[in-house]
Amino acid sequence: MEKRSITNLQVRLLLGLLLFASVLPTSGTQAQTSQRCFVETGLCIEGRIREFWEQNGGLSAFGLPITPQQEQLVEGQPRQVQWFERNRLELHPESQRPYDVLLGRLGVDQLSSQGRDWFQFPKSTPQTGCEFFAQTGHNICGAILSTWRAGGLEFDRKRGKSAEESLALFGLPISDAQTEMVAGHEYTVQWFERARFELHPENAPPYNVLLVLLGRESDSDACGPAVVPGPGIWVSREELSRLPMAGPAWAQLKATADGDLGKADIANQDSNHDLRTLAAALVYARTCDQSYRAKAADAVMAAIETENNDRTLALGRNLVSYVLAADLIDQIARKGPARRVDLFAGFRTEDQIYDRADLQRLEQEHPWLTVTLAVSEDKISGLEHGDIGDVLMRHGPWNSREICVAGPAVMVEDTVSRLIGSGVPTQRISSEVFAPSRPGPSVDGEVTE
Repeated sequence: MEKRSITNLQVRLLLGLLLFASVLPTSGTQAQTSQRCFVETGLCIEGRIREFWEQNGGLSAFGLPITPQQEQLVEGQPRQVQWFERNRLELHPESQRPYDVLLGRLGVDQLSSQGRDWFQFPKSTPQTGCEFFAQTGHNICGAILSTWRAGGLEFDRKRGKSAEESLALFGLPISDAQTEMVAGHEYTVQWFERARFELHPENAPPYNVLLVLLGRESDSDACGPAVVPGPGIWVSREELSRLPMAGPAWAQLKATADGDLGKADIANQDSNHDLRTLAAALVYARTCDQSYRAKAADAVMAAIETENNDRTLALGRNLVSYVLAADLIDQIARKGPARRVDLFAGFRTEDQIYDRADLQRLEQEHPWLTVTLAVSEDKISGLEHGDIGDVLMRHGPWNSREICVAGPAVMVEDTVSRLIGSGVPTQRISSEVFAPSRPGPSVDGEVTE
């Protein structure tokens, strides 16, 4: 038998779950009839986001989808979100309708990304013919006020828009109307929590006030900052962003990425597995849909060690596409949202958590790490209550994550069973059973395998 030393044995024995941000798709088996797809971007909406989008203005309010629904950190919390041309829709299932879907504060976020503090914008006082908001110290006037009042979410099913409905869509004004340079020209603009309005007097009403596509402008938040183009054959995010997502070429590329990639065989010069793998990587790089990254990554890994007999012709033909695909999914992912790690640790009582300070320190040092401690038998503890499986299910769903379960056999078996029952693919779950701890545990211990 082999023995190995493990630091902080008790924490590892009581460890619940370590969940890594994954390259995996969310479930791809949902009924097509639940989706509404847009040929302009090749993306779809479904479920609660589709319902909210259709009931609250659709294209005019939000624009087209520019990413799939995906997990993203919002104010430090992982949320299911989908980006549209004019905003970001966030799912908040803990809230009652209609507040279970919230809009991102893209106006505030955009100013912050420009290094501009909206609190420093000049304040105003109430003016005749304008609507003044004491909360921020700004007025909305004229044509911008008319446009602001004409738009809004749908709360009461009555004709017209109430102030509450307009606030829900656009938010409070965070500036007065002011002159700014836009695409090399001076325009009067006004910033709101969730929008930016521009006055275009050269256009006839109602197009004299335009609602800026802040979702497009915030593309770096949706998919990560653009990569500076470099020499050589590598394709940058900037170049990819100019490629169309409609038309025959895109349709053929996406159809190839959606289809069966076949069997990896570098030694076979007639194999097209490499080209199909590159198609999946290109679709991922253009859409940021993690399912295509997973598909391309699995295909690249499957090709390793299939170069039997080192046939030069086959290697020269097939290897380049795999290298390009691997570079695309790595470069785009590395520039995208930070990888998240969620660590769940379960204990019987709170006084057993002797490594708590170290766990808290690690969480503070690493913004991508979230530590959740739970107790199963301590009724007076302020921590989460329940066994680790109960706590995990409360924080789910986890079917877009890669999961490692470690601990005692009973806990591992129960937790893995719950994960599979909640829809997590079995191939994405790894587990390790630790031997029972011995009496009088020390900081360093041994596990017999």
